[in-house]
Amino acid sequence: MYKLVILFLLLSTSIAAFSEEEMLNSNTEETALNQDGEIVEENFIHDKSKATIQVLNKITAKANYLEIPIKSEVILGTLLIKVNACWKASPYDLSENKILLNIAEKKIGQKEYKTIFNGWMFSSSPGISSLEHSVYDVIAINCYN
Repeated sequence: MYKLVILFLLLSTSIAAFSEEEMLNSNTEETALNQDGEIVEENFIHDKSKATIQVLNKITAKANYLEIPIKSEVILGTLLIKVNACWKASPYDLSENKILLNIAEKKIGQKEYKTIFNGWMFSSSPGISSLEHSVYDVIAINCYN
């Protein structure tokens, strides 16, 4: 009797596993089409023309949302923020924005800006690559045209 119950359980779990595999395989074979009916790669990253970043002043607790065109710079307080590139993941992937920033600071008494951050910031995980500053937090928000 126990052998029959164990055999039944083994067969039912293998059938369930097989049907899950079939469903996974059938979902991966689907392709995404754009409005023109052309096939769109799922992991394609789109180059955008503007970036939105948030700059939080930790002392005043004021958050500024800046919309900066690519290859331009903005001065906010003691910071000079330049956006070099902005990429947005396909809408079929998880929401991810990558912004290539160059952030420089000009302290009191200095004549030139000194680079304090140069690299990519990610909107989905700001802790991976962030600006470590005593006054400001800079966070990547979005890329768009």
